[in-house]
Parts: sequence; structure tokens; C-alpha cells
Amino acid sequence: MRPGNGPRPKINNGTARKPKNPDLPDPDKLIPATEFDPFDEDLYDSIHIGQCVCGNREASHVVMEHSIFERVDFTQSRLKRLEISDVDFRRCDFAAITFDDLDVQRVQFLACRMLGIKIIEGQLVDFSCQECQMEFAQLRYSMLKGSYFNGCILKDADFSGADLRGATFDRCDLTGASFLNSNLSGCDLRSSVLDNAHIGQESLQGAIVTPFQAVAIASVFGLKVLSEEEEIK
Repeated sequence: MRPGNGPRPKINNGTARKPKNPDLPDPDKLIPATEFDPFDEDLYDSIHIGQCVCGNREASHVVMEHSIFERVDFTQSRLKRLEISDVDFRRCDFAAITFDDLDVQRVQFLACRMLGIKIIEGQLVDFSCQECQMEFAQLRYSMLKGSYFNGCILKDADFSGADLRGATFDRCDLTGASFLNSNLSGCDLRSSVLDNAHIGQESLQGAIVTPFQAVAIASVFGLKVLSEEEEIK
């Protein structure tokens, strides 16, 4: 189901709550680095890591704070019990990475590749993704209250059981995405594509959609929406 016939409507989300931006030091106070090879209980604070490959790693209890990661390849890594706060990830590659017990505060993902990323039962506070490729992303049972997704491709993403209260999906492609048993109260879906999305009735209470989306959703549940002038067939 699309937000409406023809071009996407211009939705004014200026009043929507957006996550707090990362609290980053001045650029000249960040320590430049070209390597990222995390070990258990490592601490990365006030660094700017750019253009490196650290894929297929396993580590736990890693802490990242007040830093920028730019064009870093994390693919196929498994990182457990990470604590990430006040961090920008810019054009990084997180394809097929698994985060276990992820704890995030004030973190932005900007133009990142996140195909098949797994964040199960994560705690994500002031979390935002902008212009990210997130097909087949798995965020099941994660706390995503107030999260902000802008211009993201989320085809076949799995938000089952997630807490999405007050979240915003701004011009995202949610084709085939699953929201079964999720909490969508106050979640703004108006400007996004919802074709073939799986949304249970229990998840819809309080969700914010356009009239066209509402009609399309009603038809999925077997309702026939007719004007007073139309004949019942």
C-alpha cells in the first residue's frame, strides 16, 4: 500500500520528535585513526576512524563514545554487549553483522549499507538512520521508541515485537516489512511505502497513516470501504 495515488504527499514532519544528535567533540579534538580491530572490553573514545576494513570480527563489551566512523567495513562481524553513545557512522558497511545486547544512545547511521543486519532485543535510544540500505534488516523485539528513519530502503525488514512508539518513517520503502506484534502507537508512517507490509490489527492502534493507507489497510482485514453513492455488490 502506498501513501497515496500519484506522487508521494508532502508530509510536514517538522513537529515530529526527532532523536537528539550525537554529542561530538570539535573535529580538531578527534584523534585520527586508520585501524579498528576491537578486542573484548576495548574502549574507543573521541576518535575519527576512516577507510578501513575490520569485517568478520568477534568481540564483546566494547564501548564506543564521542567518535566518528567513516567508510569502515564491519561486514559479517558478531559484536556482543556493545555500548555505543554519541557516535556518527558515515557510509559504513554493516552487511550481515550481528549485534547481541546492543545498547545505543544518540547514534546516527548516515548513508550506511546495512543489508541483513541483526539487532535482536536491542535498546536503541535517540537512534536515527538516514539514506541507509536496510533490506532484510532484523530488529525484532528491539526498543526503538522515538527512532527516526529517513529515506531508508527497508524492504522485507523485520520489526516483529519491536517497540516503535513515537517513531518516524520518513519517505522510507517498507515493502514487505513485518510489524507483527509490534507497538506502533504514535508511529508516523504517512510518507512511506507499505506495499505488502505485514501489520497485525493489534499493532495498528495509534499508528499515524494517510486516508489512502487507512483504506488499503482496512481492505487487508477484509473490510469493504464504499462511498454512500456506491452500490453494494
